Amino acid sequence: MQIKAQFLMLLLAFALSSSLFAQSPSGNVNIQFNLMAGNQALRLNTEQVYQNATGESYNFTLFNFFVSNIKLKTRNGSEYVVPQNDSYFLVRASDATSQSIQLKNVPSDDYTGISFVIGVDSLRNTMDLSQRTGVLDPAFGERDGNMYWSWNSGYIFLKMEGLSTQAKADRAGNQKFRYHIGGFGGMISKSTNNLRNFSEAFVDQVATVGKGTTTTLNINVDANQLFDGPNTISIAKNTTVMSGEVSVLIANNHTSLFKVGQIVNPKAQ
Repeated sequence: MQIKAQFLMLLLAFALSSSLFAQSPSGNVNIQFNLMAGNQALRLNTEQVYQNATGESYNFTLFNFFVSNIKLKTRNGSEYVVPQNDSYFLVRASDATSQSIQLKNVPSDDYTGISFVIGVDSLRNTMDLSQRTGVLDPAFGERDGNMYWSWNSGYIFLKMEGLSTQAKADRAGNQKFRYHIGGFGGMISKSTNNLRNFSEAFVDQVATVGKGTTTTLNINVDANQLFDGPNTISIAKNTTVMSGEVSVLIANNHTSLFKVGQIVNPKAQ
């Protein structure tokens, strides 16, 4: 009887704690990715000409990237980790709705920083396909740019394609450049690991999440940084990159693409 009573007490305590957790105040965070190339808005398939630091001119035909494993840092130094299954997003220049991602049921708090993985982590890369749904479904990526290497069993973390008079002409005479950057380190044998982590503290800003409110966090994405830094990448010298040492140099530029912009907190009631 005593063991049964103890079990019932534990069950009651668990139910009570679960109820309190479910009722804890929370709000939403909208992360808005603003796609740019230098100080110009990024546009696909237009006559708009962009220029990198080496003076090469180009335009875009495709620009996609994965963001995953999002964390928000609180004022006291703790972190809110977005639940794993809800923390994979594919941002596409061709789809404005994909550039705005929603984090729901974020605990009410003052947040002072953000971090995320640029790409898809190695664990999710190697999971059974039944656990890779939504934007992680290889068939989903085929709709807009094909963000999965079926021949290499892995995701392309960032894909940029465009036209440039500096690009070497292909067999059809098209001067097209292609940067497909992926590689999570290998499952069976060691391979290139081009996963990168972005982390930035908010400067003179705080993201305040309140009960039932929505806070908007703008993140500016400068595609020019793929060429300009910290490693300088020349289209003329590197017209097509999908692997090798240059892919690592480009991956090392990934974190410089992102910069936290304005935070819009909900108005006080």
